[in-house]
Amino acid sequence: MSNPARAAAQAYCAAINDKDLDRLLGLFAEDGVLLHPIGTFEGREKLGEFYGGIVMKADTKLTMGLCAAEGDLAIAEVTGVSPPRHPTSPSTPATSSA
Repeated sequence: MSNPARAAAQAYCAAINDKDLDRLLGLFAEDGVLLHPIGTFEGREKLGEFYGGIVMKADTKLTMGLCAAEGDLAIAEVTGVSPPRHPTSPSTPATSSA
């Protein structure tokens, strides 16, 4: 039998990997809080701005490593990777030398 907290951690990773913002936000309580190195995000609206505006736009892919779960608590090792972005400028024409 799967632990509900472990299943929630797996669902979190899957929702981000699938870019499913609604499913991701459904994992949080209305007044849920995310403590992240770039800031604290409180409530589903702010969580949606963070995940939809930053994480999913960066095409982040998560991998869950070790997970300890008991009752309604899970502590999971999660690694996130986003592909590098290369800025382009449409106002700079491509040049070649002959």
